[in-house]
Amino acid sequence: MVTKTFAIITDIHSNLASLIHALSIIDRRDDVDQIICLGDCFALGPEPEKTLEMLKSIPNCIFIRGNHDRYLLEKLWEDELPSLEGMDPYDPVCQAIVQNEKWTADQLGQDGYDFCKAMKIAHREIIGTILVEFTHAWYKRDDSPPSVSEAVNWKDRVIKTNP
Repeated sequence: MVTKTFAIITDIHSNLASLIHALSIIDRRDDVDQIICLGDCFALGPEPEKTLEMLKSIPNCIFIRGNHDRYLLEKLWEDELPSLEGMDPYDPVCQAIVQNEKWTADQLGQDGYDFCKAMKIAHREIIGTILVEFTHAWYKRDDSPPSVSEAVNWKDRVIKTNP
């Protein structure tokens, strides 16, 4: 039987201490074949530059783009009335998030932009006869999970194409 062991890290949000701890746990294991990061690496946290350097040091890690990584690429703070995921642009929480996205982008510079740009939207692997798919929220988008009908249609399509 074909097997593969994945270590998943996700929603780091520049929490460098937690990232270091998670990587130390992974490093102590000898059965991890692949590390996959499911996105939201930088925004809303205190240490984006150091987090970027730490993430770049992980060998052969697959990086999936999260919605906050996408906001950095879109430069949503440049919009006339910036908002995200349907939030009221006048909501102070929304405004604070937008400001943090800009601050994060300024801290990361072009290197961080390029890192986010290189991230995948999704990653699929077939292990034996099993399809495994990694995403931040869903393979068609990174901001929300699928509806019930979308999930059923996806399941039916996967079963047809991967008997």
